[in-house]
Amino acid sequence: PATDASDPGGGLGDAGAVCAVLDPEGLTTRRLPVEVSLAPGPSRGQTLVDRRLRVGESELHDGMREQPLVDVALDVDVTRYVNLYLGTVERTGA
Repeated sequence: PATDASDPGGGLGDAGAVCAVLDPEGLTTRRLPVEVSLAPGPSRGQTLVDRRLRVGESELHDGMREQPLVDVALDVDVTRYVNLYLGTVERTGA
């Protein structure tokens, strides 16, 4: 894994998700409306996150939000999670 936050060459993959569960303080999150595209075509299966600050059409007309609000990670402390991962692997000898 990359140890320099400016190096886009590495990643922790699933281990990064485990690090986020063990140490959520390493994430910057925001509650945002999220949905999964089920429409046919190239976007099928993609997760759509609406980061606009204004309310959507559904809220304007009937007062109900169509998409659930989900805590979305917008930033991660890369060094923190790399150190957590490496420290755990080295300690356990995995």
